Amino acid sequence: MTIDNIKYQNCYWLNHKVQNKDYYFMISLKKENVFNESLISNLRPIFEYIARIFFMSNSLIEVNNHNQKIIKQKVAYVFDAQNALHFVKNKLSPVTATIGLIDRYFKQEINSEQKKYIEGRLKNNNNSNEIKGIIKKAEILIKGVDNIIDENDEIISLKTLVDDIRKHWYFHFNNIDDVIINIDDLSDFDIEINQMMFDFVFTDIIENINKYGTHVRKVEISIQEDFVTIKFVNEIKDFERNKLDLDEIVSLYNLKDNDEIYSRKTHGLSFIRRLLRKKNINNRIFIDQENKTFNNEIKIKKLRNENISV
Repeated sequence: MTIDNIKYQNCYWLNHKVQNKDYYFMISLKKENVFNESLISNLRPIFEYIARIFFMSNSLIEVNNHNQKIIKQKVAYVFDAQNALHFVKNKLSPVTATIGLIDRYFKQEINSEQKKYIEGRLKNNNNSNEIKGIIKKAEILIKGVDNIIDENDEIISLKTLVDDIRKHWYFHFNNIDDVIINIDDLSDFDIEINQMMFDFVFTDIIENINKYGTHVRKVEISIQEDFVTIKFVNEIKDFERNKLDLDEIVSLYNLKDNDEIYSRKTHGLSFIRRLLRKKNINNRIFIDQENKTFNNEIKIKKLRNENISV
């Protein structure tokens, strides 16, 4: 017999069945003699024992692989649940802040600007619908990030995009001057995006600005070559004290492989990064040292509006 170009003589085959598995062993002896049969017979129990060892080893590997799969599924579920809770917390933060102001409102402990904000909120009939929408999106998110990614992209106008950004921005902040549009005519171009995904992205970015920035903040929307550029800018609290940590976060975020960022307690940033990378959308963060600002820049490929005459 020849195996892998090696010739074997005086071959004997042993077959051992362990439960539903068959194990075959080949023994090649140098010489043919009358004692070979007896020798093989004596070796049979040893190879039967070896077959059982192989079976146990393979069974352990199968069990381990199965357990690893279950663990990965559970970890993925926990991560998705964490994303959902994070989204709900971010979305409801303006609502909880409003509730706190309402208490002060009735105690007459707020200034005129806060009073105007509260009265506007109380007159808003869409509050309950907003909360229902938040819960619905959280339910989608808890089923997995892929459920968001798999949503079909839609072609929308730049005006629709700007309106969405304004809606998210004004939900947290009460200054219309913060949203700066550097585009002459919003009707000239369209974009193709996953609107549900960007709802999560805008929510996390703006809430991060709300939590970690000062009152100096803005979002700029412009056209740069073939892209619509959205740049969120906020002044950094305690810039000198936080500078080194921020430099490290920026470096990790902009790497191709950003797994390490998950262990840096930057859950919101890592979630944004994960969504945008899944859809191959150009995104980076950077520190403007001169102005002491944190910048999050997103670039979306622009499409010419077919209804516009050139």
